[in-house]
Amino acid sequence: MTAPEPSPNPPKLVLCAAFPPELEALRRELAGEPVEFRVLGVGLVDSALGAGSTLVAGRPALLVGTVGAYPPSGLEIGALVTAGSLALAADPAELPDMLAGGLPAIPVDGFPVVRVGTTLGVTVDDALAARLGARHDVEHMEGYAVARAAARIGAPFRAVFAVANAVGARGRAEWLSNHRRVSDRLAHELAPRVRALLATL
Repeated sequence: MTAPEPSPNPPKLVLCAAFPPELEALRRELAGEPVEFRVLGVGLVDSALGAGSTLVAGRPALLVGTVGAYPPSGLEIGALVTAGSLALAADPAELPDMLAGGLPAIPVDGFPVVRVGTTLGVTVDDALAARLGARHDVEHMEGYAVARAAARIGAPFRAVFAVANAVGARGRAEWLSNHRRVSDRLAHELAPRVRALLATL
């Protein structure tokens, strides 16, 4: 986890991601803005710990990163999406009641709204990807954990992602080939919307 970057103005927004490359282009695009950039950690556990020590009650949080698209979603590599809901990608019947429901997020204008499924790892089985795709549009290993940390303390939560791969057997290779390119595109498209949001805070 990195230390927050100094800003000439007190931060109005926490802009976070699972690992450093997902923030690189946004740091350049939003240099000098009242934004605190934070790397939370990869996976459910580290991202939950990172969010728990980073998010502040009442201060909006915006999670960014890359996702895989489940086959039924029709989303293509390079698509930009915003979370409408986030849930653990497991059969709700297998989960305790307090974990079975999804968590809402505030959609960011200008992006398609999707259902985010959070997994313990990358789904590399095509049959499993098809089953998970019946309940979720995209796969992200940290989203639910960060949304839950935000909900627990009352921090308004938003999430915007770039699709880097199709979920399934080819997912890892596609992600390696695409994640930096789609993160750059996300930064370019998201930066003006972040500035517009900051003007309202």
